[in-house]
Amino acid sequence: MNEKDILNSPVPVAVVFPARQTNSLGVIRSLGKRGIPVIGLDNQPMSVGFYSRFCKGMLCPGPAQDAVHFIQYLVNLGKRLKTKGVLYLMDDYYVFLATKYREMLEKYFLFSFLDFEAIHNCMDKSRMYMAAKELGIPVPKTYLPDNSEDISEIAREISYPCLIKPVGKFEITGNSAEKVYGFFRKYGKALRAPDEKSLFRLLEEVTRHGFRVVVQEEISGGPDQLYSLGVYCNKDSEILMTFTGRKLRQIPPDFGTCTLAEAVNEPLLIDYGKRFLKEIKFWGIAELEFKKDRNDGEYKFLEINPRAWTWISLATACGVDLAHTAYLDLTGQQVIASSQDFSKVKWIDLAKDIICFLKYRTGDRYIAGMTFKQWLLSLRGPKTFIYFNETDPLPGILIPLQLLRSRLGREVTSF
Repeated sequence: MNEKDILNSPVPVAVVFPARQTNSLGVIRSLGKRGIPVIGLDNQPMSVGFYSRFCKGMLCPGPAQDAVHFIQYLVNLGKRLKTKGVLYLMDDYYVFLATKYREMLEKYFLFSFLDFEAIHNCMDKSRMYMAAKELGIPVPKTYLPDNSEDISEIAREISYPCLIKPVGKFEITGNSAEKVYGFFRKYGKALRAPDEKSLFRLLEEVTRHGFRVVVQEEISGGPDQLYSLGVYCNKDSEILMTFTGRKLRQIPPDFGTCTLAEAVNEPLLIDYGKRFLKEIKFWGIAELEFKKDRNDGEYKFLEINPRAWTWISLATACGVDLAHTAYLDLTGQQVIASSQDFSKVKWIDLAKDIICFLKYRTGDRYIAGMTFKQWLLSLRGPKTFIYFNETDPLPGILIPLQLLRSRLGREVTSF
């Protein structure tokens, strides 16, 4: 479909930003296979979503550089659409921007707009855990250090090693986001303090750099103890569709990106999710992350991602199409609930899983060592791949070439 046809489509057009991410590709394919026209937006021309036959790629300004310019681009695009577009934002910060600029966007787009209270509860771990605890949902022991007396008390009470995490991926003051992914760029997802002396040193350092953090017990177990609940909630915070799965491997093994995951049946997570999402008045697609504590067998709630997550395409492969559910609900169409297929379907990022095997085949504290045969056996069963898809082959063909060119220093990939 060319640009003129897609802009004049009588069917609401799905607009996905950014198109370069793996969750974006999962959403684009889900909707495109159903005949829904999709525009993929990105500020990087080598976006993987642009290669999909289900997507019309368009270059746009980057919100990280100029949020107002990006929002104005969306408004101008919305004005060109024949009917209101259905907006899919693939990053927490962009979901926040939708809330901030709701008055401008909702004239031209259908989206699961959250109010600032809900955004705070999704982004601020201190509020997130308080809400979960009040609902009887297990959480790791977590402390919010405000002064030196707090730190001394925390140091005496916490078990080691312990974790230092940012309060959020960014901090919200009024209607502004500050230090957007600043902690992540400097330290990664978390810091580990092996002892009391390290805890004091690390807290002094992160405080000096202006980051608000929490100190949290480290739940025992490797990446195969990390479970996810994927949902779509309507405007009344009622869950219309659910998926449960777990990671099998990630790189790095402690605070990494998923390389292999599988579908599982964990109804307790659904119960926790119903309570929590209703309490915070959530609307839209979300992933709630839990870790199963080997010491007490409880699923400890870690965080909520208020958007599609990296391996959402596994949910689609299991018959739980959250992207399409969102489209139906937002456009006022009937949603027919479907049950998850628990036939051990797996999702794999093959390139990263090979790297994970090569780097950690002898094992470490968080992942058991494995032979080449064991690695191959772990891949058995029906699979959905991160890039390769028989109905949409071009991303899977071109991605390895792009990665090779980037390794040779000839261009930078955007995925």
